[in-house]
Amino acid sequence: METEKAAALKKERLRLIRSASRWEKVERIPHFSMFQLWQVFDSDTHCTLSEAMRDYDLMERIVREHQERYNFDFLVNKGVRNPFLIYEALECKSYDIDDENESINHVDQNYCEQDELEEMASDYWKFIWEKGMAKKYDWWTDPERAFDIVQNAINARNGYFAFSGKINKICDEEYGLPSYARPVMPPSIPIENIFSYIRGFKGMALDMRRAPEKLGKLLDTLEQMNFRPQLEAIKKLDPGMDMSVAWDFATTMLCQNFMNMKQWDMYYWPLFKQFIDVIEEKDCTFSIFTEGAIMRFADYFNDYKKGTLTFMLEMDDPFEFRKTFPKCAIVGGMDNVLLGGGTKEECLDLAKKLCEELGGEGGYIMTQTKIGTFRADGKRENVLAVCDYVRNYRC
Repeated sequence: METEKAAALKKERLRLIRSASRWEKVERIPHFSMFQLWQVFDSDTHCTLSEAMRDYDLMERIVREHQERYNFDFLVNKGVRNPFLIYEALECKSYDIDDENESINHVDQNYCEQDELEEMASDYWKFIWEKGMAKKYDWWTDPERAFDIVQNAINARNGYFAFSGKINKICDEEYGLPSYARPVMPPSIPIENIFSYIRGFKGMALDMRRAPEKLGKLLDTLEQMNFRPQLEAIKKLDPGMDMSVAWDFATTMLCQNFMNMKQWDMYYWPLFKQFIDVIEEKDCTFSIFTEGAIMRFADYFNDYKKGTLTFMLEMDDPFEFRKTFPKCAIVGGMDNVLLGGGTKEECLDLAKKLCEELGGEGGYIMTQTKIGTFRADGKRENVLAVCDYVRNYRC
């Protein structure tokens, strides 16, 4: 595609995405690809996950195939979701590629014990350097091995960044695909950091119940170290939307799935609300990918003005979500179970219902209900049929 045509197409796609997320009527519904590893299984290269993860030229071909075949308005994954070569260079045990079962597994991480929470809170980086990294990497305290491993990891990181820059440029200049959000770090919710990088699911769940005071001290440290500076930086931005990206800010929610309402009120919502308040005040937009479910938290989000929040749904029914979150735009709805195991007619029936019931007056963007990770998450003929239908549907 010529550069000028790609630029015009990107501008048009941004207009549609922005309009839909702001509840403005659009002539057609934007269509996102939530497919991740499924791109590898669908590729005509017929390669394994290991081959795709270790070969950036091969991954580029897979991403190109995916976009040229389906012509989505937005790719959530451009082949850079799993920086496997960096982890491999670091001899990190948290990533495991299983070619036989066609999956990538990420082991629950726990690099700080419950009785070490206060020690970590008192001097976070000292703890990470002396204890956390030693738990994560067997070689950390072995100077004879450490230098070469770190140098290899730096080289792998540079290669990953080079590929990221290249594939983003290809998607922008050749395919007219928009970027997700501003290149500004959104404020990190400390409990999500605990869940994802420090204590893991089991550790976080136990800490909230058995050591809330110790957990609270570490959360306070993370708030002052990360959340506060990031929030203050966003407060200094000029008001108004950045029309060069799909949303002004974006984040992913995950650990809310493992909290009761009391824990949510204590550990998650107070800081998250501060961030959303700033976004609304600046008349910006916010995309929230809710891994898991979000329906039970409706009362917390419905006070924000229409057009501020867009939820990318995974487990929640989009039709029920529309009733429960009447001011929030939706990204989602296309069932991967149908895409992978249903008939073309069943997939088209659902696509028609989604477009007609959710998309007519804005507030809706089509995509799959799950991150397309497994071969069974889609069949080519079904995905092609849905793409063709959504592309030609007129509101």
